[in-house]
Order: sequence, then structure tokens, then C-alpha cells
Amino acid sequence: MSDTIQTLEEKYRESEIERSNAEQKRRELDIQATLNEEQATTVEGDLKVEREWRVALQENMQQDRERISQLQIELTHLKAIAQKYASLQEDYYTLKERWLEQEQTLEELGAQLSVSKLQISDLKEEAGRKVEGAWADDSSATNCKGCSKEFNMTRRKV
Repeated sequence: MSDTIQTLEEKYRESEIERSNAEQKRRELDIQATLNEEQATTVEGDLKVEREWRVALQENMQQDRERISQLQIELTHLKAIAQKYASLQEDYYTLKERWLEQEQTLEELGAQLSVSKLQISDLKEEAGRKVEGAWADDSSATNCKGCSKEFNMTRRKV
């Protein structure tokens, strides 16, 4: 019987060692589980933050795409305006050049007209003098005998 008790005591010690080892293993696993839960919570938080960032970035990217689209439309519109402006500017310079040429032509024609008018006046006076051979007295001559017009600055008594 002493063998049996000894065997039982030995089995008891072995089972106590196994129980102690199992208890130690359980504590280690509890610690590992706690660490894993904390790590999972941290990872979930990080994942949530990353999802929020991704959503925010996608929204920003969509807004940027819309803004780019609007800017491209505006750029097309501004290019058309720039082309129209260049065309109008070219027309303006062409018209300005024509206007200056026409202005100069009018000035030249005006000068020629003035000269011609004076020449005609001189010719009329000369023709009138040739028709009448005698001079009239200055005090009695108020009208031209050739054309019956009154004397003035351009038409004078000569």
C-alpha cells in the first residue's frame, strides 16, 4: 500500500505541477489576450481614422475634379474672349490707320479747296476787270459790276 500511496502522491505532485503550469499558461494567455484586445482596439481606431481620412480625401478629390472641370470651362471661355479681343484689336488698328489716312486726305483736300476757291475768286475779279475797262470811284463802288455781289474780305475793291 505504501507503493500505492507513493504512486498517488507522485501523481498528485505531477498533477499539481501540471495544474501550476496550466495556471501559469492561463495567466500568460490572459495577458496575451489583453494585449491582443488592446492592439485590436488600437488597430480599429487607426483603421477608423484612416477610413475617415480616405473619405475626406475622396471628397476633396471629387471637389478638386469639379473645380478643375469648372476651371477648364472658364479657360476655354477666356481663350475665346482672348481670340475675340485680338481680332477686335486688329480691327481697331486697321480702322485707326484708315481713319488717319482719310483724315490726312481730308486735310489735303481742304487745303486744295481753299487754294482753288482763292484762285476762282481771283479769276472772277480778273475777268470782271477785263470786262470793264474803267475803274469806278471807291466811294461809289459797293457792289461788283461783274457778278453784282457786295464787296467783302475775299471780294475786295481793286
